[in-house]
Amino acid sequence: MLQKQFGWKMLLDRWKLLKEVMADNSLNPSALRVMYFLLNRENSKTKALFPSHSRLSADTNLCERSVRRGIDNLIEQNYVVKL
Repeated sequence: MLQKQFGWKMLLDRWKLLKEVMADNSLNPSALRVMYFLLNRENSKTKALFPSHSRLSADTNLCERSVRRGIDNLIEQNYVVKL
């Protein structure tokens, strides 16, 4: 039962973050699309986000340059941290 509740909390946290990102007017359209697909690629155990630019490009239907711009914008606005 605890694991099921934890899963719901994680899902709710993702939706709250996505809502915040979508409402942020300082983000470019590429950043919005990239964030949506980053959250879908999140490792549920480690919370790590490590899809390649080419994977995100395929997911978002954006060119890799637009994906990089979106990621850079997310980093600038402190939604994502580059390791």
